[in-house]
Amino acid sequence: MFDGHIENPVAIAALLLAALIGAPLAVAALLRRPADARSDRRLFALGAAYLAAVALLVPLNLLNWVQGGPMVLVFGAEGMDTGLVEYATVANFAAIAAFCAALSRRAEGAARPVLMGFAALAVVALGEEISWGQWIFGWSSPEAFAEANLQGETNLHNFLPPWAFEAAYALVGAGLIAVAAGLVLLKPERLPPVIRPAAAHLSRLGLAVPLIVASGALMQHHVFQELSELALTGTVVYALAGLKPFGRAVSAVPA
Repeated sequence: MFDGHIENPVAIAALLLAALIGAPLAVAALLRRPADARSDRRLFALGAAYLAAVALLVPLNLLNWVQGGPMVLVFGAEGMDTGLVEYATVANFAAIAAFCAALSRRAEGAARPVLMGFAALAVVALGEEISWGQWIFGWSSPEAFAEANLQGETNLHNFLPPWAFEAAYALVGAGLIAVAAGLVLLKPERLPPVIRPAAAHLSRLGLAVPLIVASGALMQHHVFQELSELALTGTVVYALAGLKPFGRAVSAVPA
């Protein structure tokens, strides 16, 4: 079902369905005259830059796959965590860690350890994304990793079977499309109190829904796996940047 091939009919159908559902949601969000476009042009420009980069890279990603992967500088090579897209995702993880650490210094109550935990997870994800520097510094994997790791790299995520990885991405992507639908179709005050502040914050970010839709749709197919990670981490950076981490204390995500 999740075999990673470009001809996989299940993945193609899931990708098209996510795009068909997500496109109207993205357009509806843009037509609302987003608050950040009026009040914070730099923040809006950040989201626009991520969205433009993803839009530009989608056809290039597909062309690279069809041609057998000649664009190594941009997309890396199969079996190696390298390429500009990969390193841009790493930069996003670093930004997420920095934002969460800064927010934790101003946080109150339970928000502080939660934010510190997210910062730590971002650092771990950063390390996993670049196989903890293996391809940057050129060292070989320990024997245990080289034998059991699917790509012979020094990371943990490639110990998972491919089908589990593809299924997890597809399910998370479908969840993101559902989140986008909720942000567009439901008012924050009608949502459960525990998620209401986060929903209100994302709703005022005009490009949050388009970025969430792009991430969720791209996660449906193995071809766009690295690009979907760039889109998703970019969405998180954009959302965290909107929190202004060097401002007032944070006890919850502000509306």
